[in-house]
Amino acid sequence: DALAQNPDLAQCALKEESTKTREIITTPLASYLRQSYLAFRWGRPPINSPIGRSSWLTSFQSTLYPWYAAIDGKNFDHHVSKEFISHVIKLLGQLDSETLAVADSEISHLNRLYIHTPTGKTIKYNNGVLSGWRLTSLIDTLATECVVREILATRQLQSSLEHGSMGDDLIFASFAFEIPKQELVDAYDATNMETNASKTTVGPVGEFLRKVYAPTGILGYPALGIKSITYASPWLTSYDPTNPQELATNWLTWLSRLLPLCQTQNQTQLSNWIKTELTHDLKRWGFNPGSDLFKAALRTPICAGGLGCFEWAEPG
Repeated sequence: DALAQNPDLAQCALKEESTKTREIITTPLASYLRQSYLAFRWGRPPINSPIGRSSWLTSFQSTLYPWYAAIDGKNFDHHVSKEFISHVIKLLGQLDSETLAVADSEISHLNRLYIHTPTGKTIKYNNGVLSGWRLTSLIDTLATECVVREILATRQLQSSLEHGSMGDDLIFASFAFEIPKQELVDAYDATNMETNASKTTVGPVGEFLRKVYAPTGILGYPALGIKSITYASPWLTSYDPTNPQELATNWLTWLSRLLPLCQTQNQTQLSNWIKTELTHDLKRWGFNPGSDLFKAALRTPICAGGLGCFEWAEPG
């Protein structure tokens, strides 16, 4: 009980996600509120990131580039120094006297912070970004942005490459300029961060925020759509598998991810197979209005009360 009441003690906890259960380090409530206040007062940062501008990602995706470079950071949170984190919080306090007081209080808290591990040990916080902080995404993104600006400035490439970041995810794009993979990895590592070279890609295809970017278009990973058909996470969503429209939405989402990877001559065959499997799935959950109504439902888009998509729509 005494440990739980300590305002300068972070706890380890389990976080349920759709694909896995992660262990995270929570933050004391007072610290979370201080960070939330600073983030609220400053608003969005002016950087190339979804956290900088809600429309940025759509704008970036509207242009297809012939060259991409996607850098995967290794143990990214571990490499962000306590000094950098304190400096960011100090800058957030430079708005007025109220933000200054909150920032000073948060920095003092970081200097006194301990972490209680699942084994019962209590260790002093010395470095890194904690996953339970309110400012985790902002700090990670700003750290990535600093790395980008250092790479571009030392090579005088500010006007040659477009880039975007979100947390530790980083992508470069260009119409005319290319950087060899090893040179890019070395430049990233020179900033005291570390790349996972085997997962870093350079060339006509890049990956950013679970999407594949290529000169021909932007693709999602089809496998990410399968789990919603076969598996539900009740702690995340109030999913009702007996609702016909929810089932149909899951199958159509998977179809939308498969179609860009399917050859044109096979797309009709794929759509017909999805219709058949969707019908079987609906029947398995007790929805069986009869053959004619089934066909009519699949010919009608979900937004119009049916179970299909616009591409399947037929008059009448």
